[in-house]
Amino acid sequence: MLYYDSSNQVKAAGAAVATPATRLAAARNGWTLVRYFKLHMHPPAMVQDQKFSNLEGLPKGLSVERVYADMISYLLNHTRDFFNQRNGSMRWEQFAPNMTLVIAHPNGWGLKEQDRLRYAVALSGVMNEFETRRRVHFVPEAEAAVHYVLWGKSRELQAGDEFIICDAGGSTVDTTAYRVLHEFEINHNVPATKKSGVLGRLFRSPNSTENSERNRRESMALPQDSGFKAPIRLKELKASGCQPAGGVLVNETFITWFKEQFFALPPEHGYNLDLCVLKAEESFEANCKREFRTSSDAPPEYVVEMSAAIQELGYPDGNIILQPDVVRGFFDEAVRTILESIHKQIEGTKAKYIFLVGGFGASQYLRQRVMEEFQWSGCRVMFLDDAHGIAVANQHQTGRSSGLFGREWLDEQLESLLACKLLSHTTRVSQVIVYEAN
Repeated sequence: MLYYDSSNQVKAAGAAVATPATRLAAARNGWTLVRYFKLHMHPPAMVQDQKFSNLEGLPKGLSVERVYADMISYLLNHTRDFFNQRNGSMRWEQFAPNMTLVIAHPNGWGLKEQDRLRYAVALSGVMNEFETRRRVHFVPEAEAAVHYVLWGKSRELQAGDEFIICDAGGSTVDTTAYRVLHEFEINHNVPATKKSGVLGRLFRSPNSTENSERNRRESMALPQDSGFKAPIRLKELKASGCQPAGGVLVNETFITWFKEQFFALPPEHGYNLDLCVLKAEESFEANCKREFRTSSDAPPEYVVEMSAAIQELGYPDGNIILQPDVVRGFFDEAVRTILESIHKQIEGTKAKYIFLVGGFGASQYLRQRVMEEFQWSGCRVMFLDDAHGIAVANQHQTGRSSGLFGREWLDEQLESLLACKLLSHTTRVSQVIVYEAN
């Protein structure tokens, strides 16, 4: 979230937006709050069904690229300050000019959205537009999710296992099916090339690749009781699904319902309805949305706080009392879309696990519904709870292209991974991923 003044200059961003002092300054000076700006970057195909009918527009004259630029500046400025306090400014100045910026984005985004993000980075002043071609790289959120899952659950997977990863985030849900490959299913041959540097490492001759792989395995040889597990090789079984059905859709449905209550107010009511909506949504997000469930231990009602007591609507103490059936209605569309997405990915597979991750994946009700829908068939639903299950690919993984129809991640060189992602972005067929578990 960010606050902008009437000249479209950013006044506050991130955590500072929610402080009482910032809220007071915003009210006094007429600042505009910008949220969910990521939705404005979605390609038309992702929003054509108008699920986000209450999506707030950006202030006139403010582009989504400018908002991204301001957020990137905010994040990197705080990163720099944090780094300098612990390591000294000289180290930052030494390394910052060669810094690589990796941005995760929904699977439904393509080259057009990536170009817009590069432009936003250039607008932020972190680097010029020419440098963004070399120093800005992208990873689809589904790929970040698979690394996150393997980081926490790799020891439970065996060769031949098939599983689903559903990354339920704020505005999108990415769902992908994988199989853990046996050793004999791996094809290490790639076309020969005379390219050098990064590309030379990506496209090596078959003999060079085989020798390198043999040497790598020998160097990794460990005693059987060492506690280490051999690399996990995954194949993406089908193109991942990307649906605009994240947690924001639940909020949007709640806001629609809440605004409908205002129709009962007389025209001269005098209430600040915008502030009421903002406060109610914050309360809904922080409490009701997280707590809602329909299990035997569920509360009999849920409370949403407002900024004012509205006697005419039956809220004399400023609290909205919601019955479980009403709250479930806020979730119905998002949950239905997520279940359909998992069904599409699981169809034709022998999935043993479903990993539910992402910010919205921490919802008690969503977890309950996924378990009810799929566990009867013997598919185990699993969660990763640290940091609310947000997928972060922070492992040093690497890559090598394995021809036109796939790719294989083998070495521990981040540079190769980033180059490989860009080169192989045009294909989603027969993808192979290697994860080193240690």
